Amino acid sequence: MAILSYYIARKVLVEDENYTWFRQVAIALTVIGGTSFRDANLTEANFSHAILKSTDFTTANTTRTLWHLSKKLDWAKLSQTILEKPQIRDLLVSGDGCNKSYSNFSLRGANLIKADLSNANLKEADLSEATLEAANLENANLTQAQAIGTNFKEAKFTGACGLGTWNIDNTTNLEWVDCRYVYLLEHPRPRTDDRERRPNSGEFKPGEFTMLFQKVVETVDLIFRNGINWTAFTRSFSQVQVQNEDIQLCVQSIENKGDGVVVVKVRVPSEADKFKIHSEFVQIYDTQLKLEDKFQELEGWRQRQERETNQMKAVIQQIEATCKDRVVMLNLD
Repeated sequence: MAILSYYIARKVLVEDENYTWFRQVAIALTVIGGTSFRDANLTEANFSHAILKSTDFTTANTTRTLWHLSKKLDWAKLSQTILEKPQIRDLLVSGDGCNKSYSNFSLRGANLIKADLSNANLKEADLSEATLEAANLENANLTQAQAIGTNFKEAKFTGACGLGTWNIDNTTNLEWVDCRYVYLLEHPRPRTDDRERRPNSGEFKPGEFTMLFQKVVETVDLIFRNGINWTAFTRSFSQVQVQNEDIQLCVQSIENKGDGVVVVKVRVPSEADKFKIHSEFVQIYDTQLKLEDKFQELEGWRQRQERETNQMKAVIQQIEATCKDRVVMLNLD
């Protein structure tokens, strides 16, 4: 029994996913009587170097909260916050994300001031409303990253890739970015080594990176990873236009980025809520795709039924042709 208890304890301490329930129970017991920030608004609060064992942060608003070098955060209750994922928690505490992958992770509202994210994989990550001021993003992969309302002031971008498909707007802060060159594509175009370097030759002069990417902030970028279902797109676009009747939406361009990725740039007024428009379209488009799948499934069922009926009729006709001298009564209704 002692050996089993020791084994379970070790698994709980290293946050083995198979022992999550044991860990949750242990933390729930330790937070009883501890400090509670449940449902609290901790926007831009500073917990750096704090000892946070037995603290309850359940459903707290931790937008841009600073956790740098805090201690025992892994023994705090972090339900329904971005800190639930051990990888994100470690990044926010240590500031070290060099050569690590955060692909598809939600880092929304994360405080990553001066974090080292060089060579990090941030593909399809949600960085909205996060602060990466003075962060090192050199050679990072930002393909299809969401960066609405993100603060990149004084961040280092040299060698970063995928900036042709990241999603930014006029709330994205690119002031004083330190960058010599970037790549718009994650991978080279087929049968070439062209990743669309910017600038095409030489290096950015101070301020040129910011000027280049601020040109796109009057658009909402709709990113499709597996091509576009045009029926679903048309219906979704029309519905979003109805829901935002006071805003003129116009498709500015359609870009094939390769690997099945298509970017549709929708021009909107500078004062428009781009995050709202983007969110509405994604939600409606996903719903339309599900409806389309159901329709195709039903249509496929109808076609199968029709095919089986035709096959049955053919068999009946063959039977009738070979049984002319017999009375055969068949009713298909």
